Amino acid sequence: MKHVGRIGLYSWQLLQHLAGLGVLGLCRASGQKVQKNDGIWYVEKLFGSGVCLGDYIIMETTSANARDIAHERGHQRQSRLLGPLYLPIVGIPSLAFNIASRYSHKIAKGYYRRFPENWADKLAGIKRDDT
Repeated sequence: MKHVGRIGLYSWQLLQHLAGLGVLGLCRASGQKVQKNDGIWYVEKLFGSGVCLGDYIIMETTSANARDIAHERGHQRQSRLLGPLYLPIVGIPSLAFNIASRYSHKIAKGYYRRFPENWADKLAGIKRDDT
């Protein structure tokens, strides 16, 4: 019965899982070393941070730290809750703010105060003083 629930959850998050597999495939195709450790996929280069796509948390080896991993686990909980709505409600806005924060100090300063980042932090039990 446990397998039925796992299959159901995987199906519920299918779009994110396909995207996660695609990102890992692109990293491998570009010649990057890809390693999995404790449920986290580590790659050499990925936007300077990490991403959560369903069960696939993908982090840059050089920038991975405990708080960022916990934050991505918060996104993972969002994915499980929202299923097929995760990408339009969380994924796309998160990506857009991430890109915008690289070009605007004002956006970068309040990045974790905004939805959906503040919700991911709350789900992960992260309290930030620096937001």
